Amino acid sequence: MDQISETVEESIITANDLILKRILHFTAFPDLLTCRLVSTRWKHLSQFVLLQERKCFAKIGSDKPCQQLVRLNEFLQDSEGTPPFNGLSMGHSYHFVDHCLQDIKLLRTIYSAVLEHCPIRYLNVHLDQYTDCLAMQFIKILVEERGAEIQELSVSTTDFEFPFLLDFFSNTKKDMGKWLPNLISLELKTEQDGQLLQEMVAVAPNLQSHNLASCFEFSKLQPKLESLWISSRDYHGGSDNDTYVPELCSTLLNSSSASLNYLDIDHLDLVLLVSKTQFCLETLSSLNVDFNLGLDRYLGYFSISRINFQELFPNLKMIKISTSKDPYSVRDLKSIPESFKNSDSFYSSQSVVNVQIRGTPFRPVSLSARIPLARVFPNVKHVGIKYSSDITSYLEYVLPAWPDLESLQITANEYPKNLTNLDRIFCGTSEEESFHLQSWESKEPGCLQNYQIVPLKRSLLHSKYLKSLKIRVCHNDSCPLNTRSSQVLLSAVSGHLVFSRIPHLRLEIMRSLCGGGENGMCYFTFNDLHPFAKLSTDSDSNYP
Repeated sequence: MDQISETVEESIITANDLILKRILHFTAFPDLLTCRLVSTRWKHLSQFVLLQERKCFAKIGSDKPCQQLVRLNEFLQDSEGTPPFNGLSMGHSYHFVDHCLQDIKLLRTIYSAVLEHCPIRYLNVHLDQYTDCLAMQFIKILVEERGAEIQELSVSTTDFEFPFLLDFFSNTKKDMGKWLPNLISLELKTEQDGQLLQEMVAVAPNLQSHNLASCFEFSKLQPKLESLWISSRDYHGGSDNDTYVPELCSTLLNSSSASLNYLDIDHLDLVLLVSKTQFCLETLSSLNVDFNLGLDRYLGYFSISRINFQELFPNLKMIKISTSKDPYSVRDLKSIPESFKNSDSFYSSQSVVNVQIRGTPFRPVSLSARIPLARVFPNVKHVGIKYSSDITSYLEYVLPAWPDLESLQITANEYPKNLTNLDRIFCGTSEEESFHLQSWESKEPGCLQNYQIVPLKRSLLHSKYLKSLKIRVCHNDSCPLNTRSSQVLLSAVSGHLVFSRIPHLRLEIMRSLCGGGENGMCYFTFNDLHPFAKLSTDSDSNYP
């Protein structure tokens, strides 16, 4: 009897597509292939996970690759459904040049058939020497004509000389600019890494190479980069990486000191760089830090305040602080030099005027005491708060911390069962008074036009220089209004008591409406704010 009930319970769990897909997300690759055999539904969901979350290569060896390519084409033609391939791995050995197929007509037939069944996002190529082999021509056409689909490219060679290799990956599109627009990872195993990397970087604007050796070779070219992303998390733990990675980053930063505009860097990498290397990025205007609260807890202070911005980033205008959830290991944290750990210096940046906070990188209740953000960046005029789990606490800090604000942007994922009360924040009232005013306005629309409010704390009315307020609200809730009659995110209360009394303020609200929005029943239509704001939806707005 217990066995029967267990079977029924399991079938109930796996009958839900979302739950089953989540289970398959954690399933090992061989087991995913087996799951495809359970049923049509399991095959569809397993296939989705394989194609979207795993790397599934159709492999063609270096022994007579053109003939293997023909057999791959025959296999795909005979297969029922779509095989779970999203990548191609192909080698070529010069020793089999006498057995090469060179039928151009056959090449086009195979090319069309293979790409019809296999979207090639991942491409691994090994080359011995240039020939007219059908397999090599296939790779050449693939890179030239479908380069926009390739996300990861790995090229290894033995005797392939640089002029031929570079010509092999060249085409007319190269002269037009970026013909590998979605390439994010490049691995090169050749003796001419540096020259080929320089060529590849020029045509791949989103390149984020994960090959340390290739990156180091590239850094020797002294490139003048305009943007750079640094995260050595994948390399933590290596015997030589504690010195190798900072040396690589330092080389790239110094060569780009007069050209770099944007730097995205991991929190620990930033600490290691400023404490172990010397550089000055005169042209850097935007810095994004993947902030890790665990690092600051380990140090016992706000580590950003120990960075000499005026010396390292003298012309920095914007800093973005994003949430980094992955913890550092004890070994990672112990790599921080004692000089930085024991530092009692406190630095501020006079040039930063824009602070963007994404997620919840630190607890808002710690801002005033343990995280003196406004002391580090005292001249901020523009603030953005995006996807925070505690928007009200951040706003309660921001409004008094930077009284000369000129613009404020708020982006929130709001689920109406637990709404943020922006009326309370903007009007500077208590929770109880805010509910009373909302109830009064809902019963008698317009009754608050002449109401004189006395804020209990810093409100939006005190931000006398504020010119722009942008609010974006996203949700995926079906809005059962009957259970939320006492909850309001933002209403005409703020319209009458705040927005109408700041004549130079421009208010923009963008909504992500649910199905009820078509009938005006979505909880986030904000219809009562029409007289005070420009309202738009995701479908008709280019909101940043």
